[in-house]
Amino acid sequence: MIEIYIINLECSEARRKNALFQADTMGLEIRIFKAIDGKRQDHPLFKNYDDNLRMRKKGKSMTPAQIGCFASHYLLWETCAKRSEPVIILEDDVDIFNDTFLKFYQSVRLLNKKYECVRLFDNKSKHHRAVAVERMNGLEIAKFTKGHMGTTGYYLNPNGAKKFIRGAKNWFLPVDIYMDRFWDHHVECYGTIPACLTNDTKFHSTIASDRAKSEKRSLEVKVQREIFSACEQIRRRIHNLKFQTSLFWGDLKNNFRSHQ
Repeated sequence: MIEIYIINLECSEARRKNALFQADTMGLEIRIFKAIDGKRQDHPLFKNYDDNLRMRKKGKSMTPAQIGCFASHYLLWETCAKRSEPVIILEDDVDIFNDTFLKFYQSVRLLNKKYECVRLFDNKSKHHRAVAVERMNGLEIAKFTKGHMGTTGYYLNPNGAKKFIRGAKNWFLPVDIYMDRFWDHHVECYGTIPACLTNDTKFHSTIASDRAKSEKRSLEVKVQREIFSACEQIRRRIHNLKFQTSLFWGDLKNNFRSHQ
């Protein structure tokens, strides 16, 4: 079966035990992946972080915890690509919905290869739309018009992993926001309905607690941020329009063939 990885900081023993307990309850084996601690260690991947680009786009630096989190996910993308096998990647504050997760896990080998990445948690973005594209073992696979704003858990195949890696030459956004930019790296934004898991609220975010102190931004920085945000919205909408158009023509062709 497909390997399941839990990203876990070595110091986060309670989270690790909680994740292992949930897996054991479902009769699943999981691999603990030792997370990169951006606050306490250095790593060669940190050179991918481009602070100059970050400052131009956002006006403040990423935190060490955000950089370490990006590196941890990146290393698992590399593992997926090298093994040429799909993986499921979970963060250690995960709260798994046993029934829906098992439905997905038991059917995951049936997934079409076009589903390069499937988010397994509810979409947290505002004003998004979900377009169901397939049913699988009582679950819907849906295309989302906006990213999920999180990395709590997701399925990833080797093609998606390679695209994520190719697009991540210069890090300037947190890993979840990077993954949400499907119009840039071309890993389409799919998710399950209903969700298979969520984040456990009893665990405080190790990233949120490391937020950089807010600094007063200059007018120039504010303008740059607004321009960047506007460009992102335009590119996302164009990409979604193209996707909807291709879906429409695909359905039209299938209907035509079925009536021949």
